[in-house]
Amino acid sequence: MDTPELCRVLPLWLEVCWTKKIEPYLLHIVRHPYEVALALRKAQGMDLLQGHVLWLSYVRGAMSALDSHKLCLITFDQLLADPVSTFSSVFSSWDPSLSPLTSSYSSLLDYVQPSLKSNHAGSMSDQDRERLAPFARFYEQLRRVQYEHGALPIDSADWEIVDSVLASVGQWKKKSAPAHPQKRDLLQARPRFSVAFPSANRDENIVISHELIPGQWQKLELTVPEPAVLSQYPIFINFPSGQRTLQIASMQLEHEDNGRIIWKASTPQEFDVLEFNDNLHRVVDLNALVLVPVGDNPQAVIPSISEAQDLPTKLKLWLKVQNDQLIINQARTKSKTHSTVDSKSNLVWLASYPRSGNTLLRTILRHNFGLKSYSVYNDLNDIGKFIEVSEVVGHQYMHWKSIVGQDRPQDISPENFQIFDPLRYKSQNLKLVKTHSSYHAGFLADKIIYIYRDGRAVLRSYASYKHSFTDLDQSLSGFFDELLCGCDNFTGAWSNHIFSWINSAQDNILFLKFEDILYAFTIKNARKIYVFSRSLNHGKLACDLG
Repeated sequence: MDTPELCRVLPLWLEVCWTKKIEPYLLHIVRHPYEVALALRKAQGMDLLQGHVLWLSYVRGAMSALDSHKLCLITFDQLLADPVSTFSSVFSSWDPSLSPLTSSYSSLLDYVQPSLKSNHAGSMSDQDRERLAPFARFYEQLRRVQYEHGALPIDSADWEIVDSVLASVGQWKKKSAPAHPQKRDLLQARPRFSVAFPSANRDENIVISHELIPGQWQKLELTVPEPAVLSQYPIFINFPSGQRTLQIASMQLEHEDNGRIIWKASTPQEFDVLEFNDNLHRVVDLNALVLVPVGDNPQAVIPSISEAQDLPTKLKLWLKVQNDQLIINQARTKSKTHSTVDSKSNLVWLASYPRSGNTLLRTILRHNFGLKSYSVYNDLNDIGKFIEVSEVVGHQYMHWKSIVGQDRPQDISPENFQIFDPLRYKSQNLKLVKTHSSYHAGFLADKIIYIYRDGRAVLRSYASYKHSFTDLDQSLSGFFDELLCGCDNFTGAWSNHIFSWINSAQDNILFLKFEDILYAFTIKNARKIYVFSRSLNHGKLACDLG
């Protein structure tokens, strides 16, 4: 069972299990309280301290119910960092004879990506770190303890302090509540949205509508009437018009019998496969799909799903409708000057010869401008291999099928560079992609930041990298000689690569020197990147350099 409220009603369920002679397997997953509080603030507007107290209340409820029961505790970070080993240890702690299906490992690793974590305890200010330190220490105490049968990590005296604090907070909340809270008018009209599912009879779609509660996140599950036709025809989602914003955290199509997800969108890049009519404006957001109606009958379209089958299927959505006047005004202003799909590319290439500072540039863009980036190679052997490294660099896994609509081509040549058009034109978000390609005409439509480095240092570093990370039985000097003569099959000679970019001399290229940003990354360098990226139609960065 997966629901946060289970922490509060767990004693009831354990009692039911006892009476039915069922021995449950218990798994408790915890997350840093600051990250939980940030999520609550974004979803419900909750104060940070209030979010921490709520986290403590739920953890205390679970710990109280689980006293004297055997359980397994894992952390959210542990699950993201190594899902396979984490689940293996969970199954082993429950019953040594149990083990997860090895056939599911690939799907598990495909799904568990760094982008699943959007809130980070490392971003906490020094003031918040000091103010909320007791909660962080409590979390660390939970995190470091290996649970054993009948053992809890917190002393009874500590629990008494926690219970006393929670009781005092409860009393304060009751006293501060208004004596006669104003009742909401139950008859007040609420916005409605509808989903038009395709049917075998193409003359008529099957429409299911649902009422929305303003200001609240809602999880909606709609049964697809005729799942088989989803492979041929799209789904139309009709949103309420008027002065409001629509925020969607996730949507997915799932087979009810086996829980298999045949389509999902939960990141800005995954939402790019949707199509919007001219009456629906998409607002730039790094974590969710934010929409503002700018006319009558605002509509989004989920394209046909090739993997759909004639099996019971549900459409699941997490969404919230609210009145955010600032966003509404900005969206309505932009809608007068920009169409939903613009003719100017939003794709920015981060180009370099290998070992020239591309990773450093991605890290700077992540931490100074809030911009994450893809790699055409996905970097599965180094940056993309470890979630902690991916988080620092701002690396995002590039799922080619869902982002550009096809699997990665064997050879990405100038002739097939149109495969990146979904990244160029289908959203208002900047899309940053790493490449080690030489310059060619395929880059003409896009912006490029090219970072270069002293060739002598590049060849030494690249030879050492190849010697450490390849299985070839070759000496370090052998790799160096190979690079020196330009015999590397991946990128060719360093001189040819850098001259291909320098000789292009296009206005759409910003040149940066590795040594300049490594040893003296100044406000001047930052402003140069900032101004360059702002020159895009929708180049809105997560900072302001004045």
